[in-house]
Amino acid sequence: MSDQQPTTPKPPPPWAIRLRAERESRGWGRREMARQLLTTISAPHEERRIRSLTRQLRQWELGVNFPRDWSAWIAQALDIDEGELFGVTRTQPSFGTMMCRHMAQRGIRFTGLARDLGYDVGELAKISHDITPPPPELAERLDALLGANGELAALAPAELPSSYRSDLPAVSVEQRTPIEEWEDDVERRAALQLLAALGTGAAVSPGTLGEALQRLMDLTMTAAPRDLDAWHLACDDHLHALRTRPPVQARQDLVIDLVSLGRQIETADAADLTELQRVKAALATLHANVLTRLGDHGAAIRWWRTAKDAADATGDLELQLGIRSTEAGYARYGQRSPTTVLRLTQDAQRIAGDKPSLGRALVVCSDAKALSTVGRHSDAKQTLRASEDLFAAAGTPCDIMPGYWNGGQPQYAELVVFAAAGDTDKVDAALGEARAVFDRNTDHLYAALIRLQGALCTVVNGGTDQGMRQAATVLDSLPASHRSHIITETGNTVVRAVPRDQRQRPAVREFRELLAKTAPKPALTAAT
Repeated sequence: MSDQQPTTPKPPPPWAIRLRAERESRGWGRREMARQLLTTISAPHEERRIRSLTRQLRQWELGVNFPRDWSAWIAQALDIDEGELFGVTRTQPSFGTMMCRHMAQRGIRFTGLARDLGYDVGELAKISHDITPPPPELAERLDALLGANGELAALAPAELPSSYRSDLPAVSVEQRTPIEEWEDDVERRAALQLLAALGTGAAVSPGTLGEALQRLMDLTMTAAPRDLDAWHLACDDHLHALRTRPPVQARQDLVIDLVSLGRQIETADAADLTELQRVKAALATLHANVLTRLGDHGAAIRWWRTAKDAADATGDLELQLGIRSTEAGYARYGQRSPTTVLRLTQDAQRIAGDKPSLGRALVVCSDAKALSTVGRHSDAKQTLRASEDLFAAAGTPCDIMPGYWNGGQPQYAELVVFAAAGDTDKVDAALGEARAVFDRNTDHLYAALIRLQGALCTVVNGGTDQGMRQAATVLDSLPASHRSHIITETGNTVVRAVPRDQRQRPAVREFRELLAKTAPKPALTAAT
């Protein structure tokens, strides 16, 4: 087992310590501080905004993120000079930054602003991120609509660069081109995002889009922005679908929400952005999970990266660790080499710190399974014991999609480690515990995997024919719609445990034939 010790988390920077001290000196909890900030910007005290700001305050006070877009408002709420509070000299804000501040102050969203201006919402989003400059006339209209009293107009460039496209149409929300005509650039980009989310690399021209894809596009493009509670509910719904429905169906429904969420993030105000990124991290994790079940490993690896990037942007360490533990766990099914899987778990432990938490326990749990995969059974058992201690001391799971991070990982890891080592007595006990957990969360995938681990233990202990019969019974009883690459790869693990001089036995050959027959279709075929 690696002797690499987790590094101690860095202390917060002075400005973060000062921010927390100033808040506490006023007797304000983080929720109250969030209310004070909303009062400062004259925004409504909506519960979703309070929750989002409360989470951001925690990250600011830990020094994970600097409140770039909020520092002036924080200083005003605390009645302290901004330079004194944060130790920085304030430079003149950009047009996009001030535009977002005035929108947040008045609770105005991009869709409503685009409708009032008769302007394309995608172009407004680019202006707000300082990707493109505002035309002078638009800057004047924005200044008036947002009540900026000349502040925005003064920040607008006097002349536009020669590369600026002046032929962009001013398009209202109601006048957008219908999806069937494929003439709007925003919709075309959404279609490409949709194809990428589906995991297919096939080139599809507008004229050859199938009816199913057009239906998905229609649902995606007409979806209205949702509040944060609705997005949290969507995460739980997709988790349930992943556990109970065929992988292809679960993926199709996920894609619709992933593209809709991406469009909402592009136009979200600052108060909602962090929480929407947490939702993105959760949904991207589920998508990578389902792509692994379908055997589309290249796309899955890209979505693991998307999930990690989104979680890292929020500064939520528990979410960061939960995603990394899941990535390593699913990488074992032929997605990554065994040494790469070990590297994933060890890299995750380096950011985990030394404080007991569920996220840290999950990472160590994945490390035990990875060690087992490379045949380091003694190290795997020792690491498993360490993870058990961490689980016992861990607090509550991450508050987004909690059922995913606390869904039977220690029980299944125990079964994996003991089955690979051929520890029959402990496997028998672990089988009962794992069945009890996965019967509750109803994940059809793990119902099969648990039984295959029992077959693996039988083979490791020399019962080749009996183990092959056990594994064959699992595959025979599995509905075609629930076949998964993960199940096929676990079956291959059972075969690899057979000694080389016994791999030509009739029972082994028959099981390998059954394994090939019941393997799911390649991911690209399933997507069409």
